[in-house]
Amino acid sequence: MSDERLGWLVKPASRRSFRQRFVAAVWATHPRSKPIRTALNQVLSRLEPGMRGLNVGAGSTDLHPSLVNIDTAPGPAIHVYASALNLPFCDEAFDLVMSQEVVEHVRDPFQALREMRRVLRKGGIVFPGTLHDRLPSWPDGFLAFHKGGSG
Repeated sequence: MSDERLGWLVKPASRRSFRQRFVAAVWATHPRSKPIRTALNQVLSRLEPGMRGLNVGAGSTDLHPSLVNIDTAPGPAIHVYASALNLPFCDEAFDLVMSQEVVEHVRDPFQALREMRRVLRKGGIVFPGTLHDRLPSWPDGFLAFHKGGSG
């Protein structure tokens, strides 16, 4: 990344906020960063044989053989083309529901989260990973900042 793109990150570490240090350490190389990979591995390790997971907005990722990968765009790793706003699965169909940087890009993030919860089995794990280094406060700032979005 160029200094121009990172602009505000290049001040001395002693003057950076925790958020700025975190973004520099994690976001700049996400999702290949060690902290993100560690968190994903911990979540995915809970998928035991016979369990099923859902990766909402999988893109080109194929993280685990027990995950059903969905996205609104075709790709070699995608099993189902669907919107996060209307998941085409029965209630309580999955032991794990995860997404990576999806919720902040959909038209109605609250509906996407409701859908993820709906298809999650009781006692299951939902992992809606989202990080946006320039995102205003949630939810009012987010909704003002992000009009529109995809499904």
